[in-house]
Amino acid sequence: MKGIFLAVLITMLMSFAAQAQEVRYIDAPKFEGQIYLYDNPSKEDIDFEQWYEIENRGQFVRNVKVPTLIPYLPDVRNSNGAAIIIAPGGAFLHHTFGSGGYEAAEWFKSQGFATFILKYRVEITPREEADYQAYVAEKMAGYRAGGLSGKYAPATPDYAFEDVNAAVKLLRSRAEEFNIKPDKIGIVGFSAGALMAVHGKSEE
Repeated sequence: MKGIFLAVLITMLMSFAAQAQEVRYIDAPKFEGQIYLYDNPSKEDIDFEQWYEIENRGQFVRNVKVPTLIPYLPDVRNSNGAAIIIAPGGAFLHHTFGSGGYEAAEWFKSQGFATFILKYRVEITPREEADYQAYVAEKMAGYRAGGLSGKYAPATPDYAFEDVNAAVKLLRSRAEEFNIKPDKIGIVGFSAGALMAVHGKSEE
């Protein structure tokens, strides 16, 4: 377990360091068939999230208040009847939608899996870029000073567990619609998302 947290800590630091590169904020992508995990989200909460790009690193999103599943469904003729939920990384501060999101989803889809990127809730952070960078710098200093036992030691928020469990439950309840078997649902996580994949469990 300690090894898992160390690996996540290192990945978090690398992710934070990448934020120093040029950031360009963009409109939220339009995902066909996006599924809200919980009923009746407000437009204000949906629009609160912030999408941006970093050169050569792809798209990111932070300040996610409304968790969703983004489907990548194979042709029925190629379906193997199993589903994969992808939990992107990002230190529970943002989501990385490059190799740990879009690319992974396309690959699993090509292998016949009904694939769903889980855009789970993350920590709410300052909306202005300069303030966010200052907040990230404080986090980095905390990691370096305290490591696994410090104030900023990696931990999975309860709401992240709630979201991954809700995602599994939703897919089980709509298994026929997505041409999957309720007992054939797996979770693949990257960095912070890996902690959710290891420890998440869905209650019936």
